[in-house]
This record gives sequence, C-alpha cells and structure tokens, in this order.
Amino acid sequence: LLVVIAIIAVLVAFAATNYVGVRSRAKDIRKKAELAQMKYALRLYYNDYSLYPGPATTTSNDLNGCGTATPPSSSCLSQCSGQFAAGATGCDTVYMKLLPPATDYDWNYRQISAGDDFCLWTTLENTSDTEIAKSQAKCNSVCSAYVSTSDYVVCAD
Repeated sequence: LLVVIAIIAVLVAFAATNYVGVRSRAKDIRKKAELAQMKYALRLYYNDYSLYPGPATTTSNDLNGCGTATPPSSSCLSQCSGQFAAGATGCDTVYMKLLPPATDYDWNYRQISAGDDFCLWTTLENTSDTEIAKSQAKCNSVCSAYVSTSDYVVCAD
C-alpha cells in the first residue's frame, strides 16, 4: 500500500509541474498573439499616415493613436479613450478597438526613427522560449537599446 501511495505521489508531482508549465506557455502564446494583432493595426495606421503613432519615448500599456498629432488632440482622446483610433474629431477609423489591458500584463511601445519604425515588447514568463531570441534578432537594429534578454519583441520589419 505504501509503494502504491508513493507511486501516485510521484505521478501527481509530475502532473502538477506540467500543469504550471502549460499555463505559463498559454499566457505567453496569448501575449505573442496580441502583440501580432497590434503590429497589424500599427501597419494599417502606417498605410494611412505614412508614419507610426507616437510617442517617441517608451510608454507602458499605451500608445498615441488618435490622428496624426503627437500628442493626439484632447477632443479625440476624450471620444476614443482606450482605443487605438484615428480622426481628430470623431475617431472614425478604429484600428484596434481595445489595447491589451494593463491588468493582464505589461507591454511597452516606442516610436522609432521619427515614425518610420516602432518597437513593441513584453516579458514572457517562459524565459527559455526560443521565440524570444528569434524576435530579438529580427528587431535588433531598432529595439536592442530598449529591451532586456527575456523580452519578446515586435517591430515593423
């Protein structure tokens, strides 16, 4: 009976460890997918205005996306607060309805090269994820000064 209990305890220990790992990988997959959606929305914005939105300094969980003014006009911000949108009066073009909320995780954004590029990054829970090194290599020329070794990075390419 003791041997059976010991075997069950070992199996439960392995299962619990795998379960925690699966949850952190799922969170990381969500983060990467949301950054990819933001990249797509930023590319649409660039197609309309020939520049990426500001600010040119690092922000956490926010970016300027109402019109071409930097900072965006207060009339637009009051009408589309929490949205990545354009249009100085009505915010008629919504590129991304809601940005990933700060309550879920922290992400950072920075406009680079006077609007010709951008850097978007977040820290993944699984620091051994091979996508981290690939993303940093891809965006090294524009993002290396802003990110740490455990950050997953997205840039304009």
